[in-house]
Amino acid sequence: MDKQLRIRPYQASDLEDILTIFDSNVPQYFAASERADLIRYLQEEIADYFVVLQQDRLIGAGGINYDADGTTARLSWDFIDQNSQKSGAGTFLTHYRIQYALAKENIDTLMVRTSQLAEAFYAKQGFHVLERITDHWAPGFDMVNMRYQP
Repeated sequence: MDKQLRIRPYQASDLEDILTIFDSNVPQYFAASERADLIRYLQEEIADYFVVLQQDRLIGAGGINYDADGTTARLSWDFIDQNSQKSGAGTFLTHYRIQYALAKENIDTLMVRTSQLAEAFYAKQGFHVLERITDHWAPGFDMVNMRYQP
């Protein structure tokens, strides 16, 4: 893994870079129609959201949201720039968020809702499939609900 990677909290000024990175993952990992959902998330639903930088260039982002039960955290809206994938940045960001969420005293369950296209990545990180809903995000993009069980 590149030692130049670092993580910091999201800032509103990161929006355009994040949208560019998201767009680099369409249509391989996201449907174009999901872009509006991402914008709404970043403007209205954000809880903890982080960006990953390589040197000083923003190359990815990902968040954590918390359920009303107060004990469940969910990894959300994560992606790495197409040109930086397979560099370890996604694993670095995911491990950071796992540790961040589970360090909270009240959190005892960690979930992720992803697509079948990222399912294997999350399985390598310790997540196990609980449910699959065909064409949930968009046609051809299933929702895979997974729980962290190290």
